[in-house]
Amino acid sequence: MHQSSGRGGSGPGRPAAVLRILIAGAIAVLAAVVPLSAHTPVAQAGGDPAAGERPCDIYSSGGTPCVGAYSTVRSLYSGKDGPLYQVTRESDRKTLIVASESGYADVSGQDSFCRESLCRITRLIDQSPMRNDLAVAPEGGYGGPNKGVIADALPVTVNGHRAYGMKFTGEMGYRNATRTRGVATGSEPESMYMLSSNRLYNAECCFTFGNTSAIPRDNGNGHMDSIYYGSALSGRECVSPALVEVGCRDNGIRGPMVAADLENGIFRSAVKLNQDTDHPGADFPFATAVLKNDGKRRFSLRSGDAHGGALNTHWDGSLPGVPLDLPGVDVPSLPGLDSIRPGHSATFNVPYTGYMPMKKEGGIGLGVGGDNANLGQGIFFEGALTDGYPSTNIDDRVHADIVAAGYSYDD
Repeated sequence: MHQSSGRGGSGPGRPAAVLRILIAGAIAVLAAVVPLSAHTPVAQAGGDPAAGERPCDIYSSGGTPCVGAYSTVRSLYSGKDGPLYQVTRESDRKTLIVASESGYADVSGQDSFCRESLCRITRLIDQSPMRNDLAVAPEGGYGGPNKGVIADALPVTVNGHRAYGMKFTGEMGYRNATRTRGVATGSEPESMYMLSSNRLYNAECCFTFGNTSAIPRDNGNGHMDSIYYGSALSGRECVSPALVEVGCRDNGIRGPMVAADLENGIFRSAVKLNQDTDHPGADFPFATAVLKNDGKRRFSLRSGDAHGGALNTHWDGSLPGVPLDLPGVDVPSLPGLDSIRPGHSATFNVPYTGYMPMKKEGGIGLGVGGDNANLGQGIFFEGALTDGYPSTNIDDRVHADIVAAGYSYDD
């Protein structure tokens, strides 16, 4: 099994972290009946973030340091240049490390190195002190072998600097499953964010980023804690109280959306179904996605337009496992629900179990599911995992920094 060591920052053993977890747990008990606020107002991200702050600086300032930080575009720490990723030239299998200069990827060397041959990104280098690099994912319990993304398939400009994002077109993925340090295991708290895009997505399994299983197998409910971006839950969704499919409804989601992949379930709420009718999707050319999970009772999902505006809170409440009961309500009469079994009456009590507490294994994956399901498609520019459960204010500051970075496509 996976061994995790070297936890830093505000880990569970620290008094402040314990207090935060106790408070979060108490709030989540109330949230077991209704979400804390599916539409919680958040501060506008307008204006530049504090001078010199990048995402991992912001997380550290809140006592929740990064334990995995990845980008092919820029440094996620202020004033820290270094290696970002490795490309491999297919013609002769030679490799080149692409590093940042003045905070942004210097791709001039890559352009020269790959001029006469296709290159793929074969390693994402962790910018955090934990050095949890991601290599091309091995074959697992589902899906065939993976390959790295084409290194120059997604040109972008960030604050006037040329760079390349990562374009996953299927059977592509990365993983560090057996030798990570500092990543949450068991029911330890953590958070993660990624910057993705509506330019490429699908409903296949599973374009995700975050905490995954130690081996590429489905090890059961609660063994995975990752952000999902795609359309697997868009449109028609069904409810299944007491293991009997009662009805389906249109959830209002069009295009891609953000969800939590907790293994054997992609969740928009404690009962899987979308509860945020005001901001159902994340259909943006540059989309910030945030997932926080205290490992015991609570998770939070947020997303927003990385070209401006605030993060929207889609869910902030119980993990799957505490049934949301509506006593005496006929399921077919729920708003927007089309009855499959006319006249059937039941309590809205969906039996999702095994997620409370979580059973995180501390691996890190990008672009594939816990069992290596690799048919998902998507885009990745940057992302990080943290030790601990950050505040809403920290989320907002990270999003504001991404907005200030000024991502744009080169087409």
